[in-house]
Amino acid sequence: MATLILRPDAAGDETTWTPDSGDNYARVNEESADDDTSYVETEDTTLENDLYEIGTNALLTGATINSVLVCCRAKSIDSQQEPDNPLYVGVKPSGGSADWKQITADLTDSYVTYDGASGELWETNPDTTDPWTKSEIDDLQIGIRGEKTTAGARDSYPRVTQIWAVVDYTPTSLSPSISPSISPSISPSVSPSVSLSPSISPSISPSISPSLSPSLSPSLSPSISPSPSPGWEYYTRGDEAALPADDSALENAYSVQDYLDVNEKDNTRVGQTASGEYAIHLFKDHIEGESSVDLECELQSDLAPSSSTVYLQIYNYDTPGWEAVDNDSTTGADTDFILEGNIADTTDYVNDGYITCRVYQEGT
Repeated sequence: MATLILRPDAAGDETTWTPDSGDNYARVNEESADDDTSYVETEDTTLENDLYEIGTNALLTGATINSVLVCCRAKSIDSQQEPDNPLYVGVKPSGGSADWKQITADLTDSYVTYDGASGELWETNPDTTDPWTKSEIDDLQIGIRGEKTTAGARDSYPRVTQIWAVVDYTPTSLSPSISPSISPSISPSVSPSVSLSPSISPSISPSISPSLSPSLSPSLSPSISPSPSPGWEYYTRGDEAALPADDSALENAYSVQDYLDVNEKDNTRVGQTASGEYAIHLFKDHIEGESSVDLECELQSDLAPSSSTVYLQIYNYDTPGWEAVDNDSTTGADTDFILEGNIADTTDYVNDGYITCRVYQEGT
């Protein structure tokens, strides 16, 4: 199983809490808590809701969604510093009603992150009681619910600085066939060994090994689980008539054996053929908050790079768009070569903790 964090990216159906400034959703969607720098709060004496749309992710395509956990970071503003104020978090499926659950502890006068046992879990869509689907997650809203309470001269009301959803899912079955072509072997420094096949079909074969990042992260190490966990690593491959403009997963997910084959530089490769199209391998790896990362891709192709250039790119989530890292236009067919580069500042290249790279070659 794997998890994916989704944060507010637009206003939902109800916007009734008061932000410190700007749009409500933008005051609670930061990845790193900034506490009283940005927040929403309510001093209304009746329960008020604040709902937010959340982004989605291609990693959920074809996946089995096991649950949605809503977490937040909040505190109580209390006139006598004796807080005792309930707070609710909730989910609102498209076309349905919001379903609220009280967090398992009263707020205190200091910020506390309510996640895990203190976050609230929905294993099924509360409207249908059926398992979640990707389309339902695409349209899902999450939110907070609270009010000011008064006890004698004491007033207490909630302030929230972050809210997010954690989607637990099982990736689509990892069992594509291996082709003698594009075969990467990724290493913590992205090291595919591409086997791009001859004229009619490039067969890029990366052999990606624990080198998609010396600075990539311990989770990119050779101890990569045989059962890959997207968000830590998620590799796909395919042949495409045109290069994809975004970071969406390709048509074939790596099989368990594929991951094993590319986790070490041992000349065992995973192939991807392409006849008159692009042979592509796409790699998503978690970098554990690293501020810089080295990329290294060991490749081989049965279509000589001297005839059709092989490229290594990284996805910029700020632009957004693909950026060139390295290429080879001189090596002959069926010969190992390396594409490499250094990303000195990963700020613009990280999405929920992971970076996305790809290697590709156009077939003839």
